[in-house]
This record gives sequence, structure tokens and C-alpha cells, in this order.
Amino acid sequence: MENTFSTEMQAPRQVVFDFIDDEDNLKDIVPNLVHAEVTHETPEKVGSTFLHVYEEKGRKMKMTGVVTEHRSPERLAVKLDGAFFGLEVVYTLEELGPNSTRIEQYSKARFKHIFKLMGLFFGKKMEAEGQKVQEENFARMKTLIEAKAVEAKAVETSPAD
Repeated sequence: MENTFSTEMQAPRQVVFDFIDDEDNLKDIVPNLVHAEVTHETPEKVGSTFLHVYEEKGRKMKMTGVVTEHRSPERLAVKLDGAFFGLEVVYTLEELGPNSTRIEQYSKARFKHIFKLMGLFFGKKMEAEGQKVQEENFARMKTLIEAKAVEAKAVETSPAD
């Protein structure tokens, strides 16, 4: 199952990249993410590993991940693996102007075991639900990033004490 979602933000590309690259911001974007930690960090970021724990309807699901691409401020990609499915996620950031960025997220889920059959039978419904969740997550992310950009600009333009 593949999905692409994009939105424009009123924030410099580096601010957007730094936000999505910061593990601490993930819980603010993804509401069912209850635990996120870097398990091994490499100096160049590619190859860094992490653990995510998601909770859905009282059930917890662990996923391990690895950073597969890290080109600040243009591109960030990760692969996640869990008991039920694997997921590839690629963020591409396009600078539209000094304070405007288009962020695109491409994701591809690979179901495992019995979930492969569920994907065949319920794929369209699952895609529609996934799209709705992405829209909500992107709306939260956009609000947070644009607020951070306004805050950074205010600090830049405030007179020195």
C-alpha cells in the first residue's frame, strides 16, 4: 500500500527539516505514538536506529527503525519494521521561497502474515483511513512548524538588550 501526501508551510525549509528530524517532536505529530527513542545514533545520521511504541485501542505495538537517508534540508527517509507490517517513509522538502516550503511524504507499507490477506480484502478502506490520519497528522505538524517559524523570526528581529 503506497501513499503520498504533501502540504505547503510558511516556514523556511531548514526549520521544517529540523522539526521532522527531531525525535522529540514526533509525539506531537502522531498522537498514538507513546514512546520514541534513538537506540543508536551515527554521526552522519544514516544508519541510526530507533524504537517506536504505538498504542491503538489499548494495544501496544513496537516498531524498530533505521534512518536510510539524511540530506539536510532536502530529504529524510526511514524504514520501520514491526510484527504486522513494515513501512518506508520518505520526506522531500522543496524550498518555495525564503519562508515557504512544500513537504511531501511518500510512504509504502508492506503487510506481513495474515495481514497480507487483510490488505487484499480491505486495502481501499485501509488507504482511506490512512489518508485521513495523514491529513490530521500533517495539519498538526503544519501548525507546530509554522508557530516555531514565527517564534524564530521574532527572536531574530527583537532588539538586543
